[in-house]
Amino acid sequence: MEKAVETLLTKYRIKYQKQISVNFSTNGKKNFDFRINLNDKQYYLETSFFNVAGSKPSEVIRSYQGILQKAQNNEINFCWILDGKALKSVKGILKEIYLNNKDFMFTLASFEQWLMKT
Repeated sequence: MEKAVETLLTKYRIKYQKQISVNFSTNGKKNFDFRINLNDKQYYLETSFFNVAGSKPSEVIRSYQGILQKAQNNEINFCWILDGKALKSVKGILKEIYLNNKDFMFTLASFEQWLMKT
């Protein structure tokens, strides 16, 4: 999944750094897959690919919801790019998170659309 995102960033000539560590003021350190700069803003990106349904996607989704809260509390722009056939099995959880944070969660296709607009 990281390779697919990296391919898109290269395609749109977006400069990026990989494996960036951020120290949150109250909750310690988090490593992000990418950091990009767009329109004078820095965005920290995480990627996930869910090939198999089950409890693992639900756990990961809940953990990223927590990371979003930490990022917002520290005024960090955080985006999560996720894809895979198992997304259908957790669409209820994803829909709830998406409706509350529309510029946080993307599939590969919607991330590419976002890059084209930005």
